[in-house]
Amino acid sequence: IQRLPIPAVMLANEARVLITPKSKSIIITGDVEISPVVISHNGLTITTMNQASHAAQGANRAPVAADSGGDVGAKLQDLVNAMDQLKVPADDRIIIIEELYDTGKLHAKLVIEGQP
Repeated sequence: IQRLPIPAVMLANEARVLITPKSKSIIITGDVEISPVVISHNGLTITTMNQASHAAQGANRAPVAADSGGDVGAKLQDLVNAMDQLKVPADDRIIIIEELYDTGKLHAKLVIEGQP
């Protein structure tokens, strides 16, 4: 243990999202956060919001509660739970997470298996 480099220890707690497109799996490690955002995809709308605020809910709408204040909107796990409730297909979940990363709203390292 004393010979382990410090970066290797730090990486163990690093917030990461590993996507394996072939098996359509998403693995979330660490405490992955997302900034406040409204996601609209294939007739689905999900809003990350402050816990004190209210959002319209319907068959294709889901609010994702967030900690109050700051740039952090919610935990990625909360978003995944909302997508579970709405029965969002795995391919759409992967697209949404990739777009969150591309727009800088996903606060984690994104690793897509099979891509450099």
